Amino acid sequence: MYIQHLIGDIQNSIALRSLDRNPVTFSCNKKSLKSAESIYRVSLASLAYSLIRYETFDLFLRLIGQFERIAEQAVRTPMSTAELMEIIAFLSKSKTQTIPDLEKRLVQAKDELLFLLDNTELPPADLRLNTNMFSWIERMPAAFEEHATIAKEKTEQFKEALTVKLIYLILNK
Repeated sequence: MYIQHLIGDIQNSIALRSLDRNPVTFSCNKKSLKSAESIYRVSLASLAYSLIRYETFDLFLRLIGQFERIAEQAVRTPMSTAELMEIIAFLSKSKTQTIPDLEKRLVQAKDELLFLLDNTELPPADLRLNTNMFSWIERMPAAFEEHATIAKEKTEQFKEALTVKLIYLILNK
């Protein structure tokens, strides 16, 4: 349905532009006309598939970027308590809001990919991109576990440092 709508828009756009520039009338036999119409439809379909492929893979790259950003934050080692709290807040929001939203968008991406696979031939680079995109949702639990380990270690380090500072302040009063 979407592809037919897109092809119709392209056809109307091309027809209107060509009529605006120079209205032309021509005559040809029915066989030539059918051949020209067939080539025209194939060209439009090819253009439409290219546009859909471009938009779909742009979506894939954006999804991968969002997963990468979350994973980078998850494994980042904080240098201060404030930074630790920022990371914890970011990842908490990511777990409860961003990841579920990304999962929904992955379902949409899967549907678009299935459409493309049914109607076009994808190059190997595109197939690798798909594999990369769909593997991120499986890698996220490990990133969150690593974050929990880092956060626990750093929390203990920051508590110890705070305790040492407190003892120093008490003893030097």
